[in-house]
Amino acid sequence: MMPFFKSEPVTAAREFLDRALSQMTFDPKNMTSTADHVLTSHVHDAAYRKYGQKVLPLSRSISAYEALSKGAGEGTPRVLARRLGKSLGANLIFTGAVWVFTEKMPGAAGMDRPSSVAFSVYLLEAEEGTVVWKAACRKVQRTSSEAMVDLRGLAKGKFKWLTAGELAREEIQKIFKPIPLR
Repeated sequence: MMPFFKSEPVTAAREFLDRALSQMTFDPKNMTSTADHVLTSHVHDAAYRKYGQKVLPLSRSISAYEALSKGAGEGTPRVLARRLGKSLGANLIFTGAVWVFTEKMPGAAGMDRPSSVAFSVYLLEAEEGTVVWKAACRKVQRTSSEAMVDLRGLAKGKFKWLTAGELAREEIQKIFKPIPLR
């Protein structure tokens, strides 16, 4: 598992994976300071739930990444994933990009701005850095006025305000279901 990167919106895997780290930019108004850490943790947890002991401990992956990424300003996520895979003896490496991770903002009449997330997840073959699987997510929690339209959901207790981290966790669980690897 390689950490997520804060990035501008990503439309193609190559656009993200082959961009030098020194060239990555993001809009700080669109995310919390911990967005990359939260998504890294959620993806690792989902991978562990799906693949068990085949997934290395996150602390080991992060330590190895930190050791090899120093001075890697011109490195790219793809190059770093290959180096990390070699360092860990791993065949596959997860990484990703996040460009929206905002928390709900309360207002006088419900929620002025609901939680919102947008990110991409990539599973790379470590030796060559080829993309084995990818998924993208853009999710905005419904506002209170939108939720009122679906009174059945409210009556059944199905509606609750989520943090950006909770919203991201739910979406990661959904996108992990169809990964073709066993």
